[in-house]
Amino acid sequence: MKRILWTIVGLGLFSPLLSDTVKNLRMEIESTKISEFFEEPSVSKITAEADTQGRLRWATKSPFESEIIANDDGVFQFEKTDGKWMQVDLPASSELREYISKIASAALGDYSGFDSKKISPQKIELYPKPESQRKHVKKILIELNSENFPDNIKIFFSNGDLSVLKFLKCEKNVEGIDFWKYPTKLKK
Repeated sequence: MKRILWTIVGLGLFSPLLSDTVKNLRMEIESTKISEFFEEPSVSKITAEADTQGRLRWATKSPFESEIIANDDGVFQFEKTDGKWMQVDLPASSELREYISKIASAALGDYSGFDSKKISPQKIELYPKPESQRKHVKKILIELNSENFPDNIKIFFSNGDLSVLKFLKCEKNVEGIDFWKYPTKLKK
């Protein structure tokens, strides 16, 4: 559940670039997770896609394969084990979908779900307002580049863990993004 929450938080805040002219984005991301439970930081390679409707696909390519897909039908998680894709049961899918929607609003500039603090022209701190979110996420630091696009997003968890999302590549208005293409058949 925690991996899903940090995925949603990170991806939902990735883009002040979504606008009237930018309908969707595809990004290549390197995610580094630092936790007291790991001797070394855990590094993942990710492809993320999102649009102005709050839909997203977060596909982890290494060190394992998984996908989280949020669309109008809900939130779905898939993992590849022994070469075969399987859907993972998610608790409270409707709550996750609502949370994604709020995060997507933040990506479009509506920070009403957060207390925000501009540290410098290139750094913004966000603090979740709802207690239910603060139980998981302490704060989010967004470091922008000269084009006002995130270079890094740092997610500081309440338990002391840290996730750093480093944006390696971004494509705008990508043709053929399908938020209803699942790696395997959906469970009923």
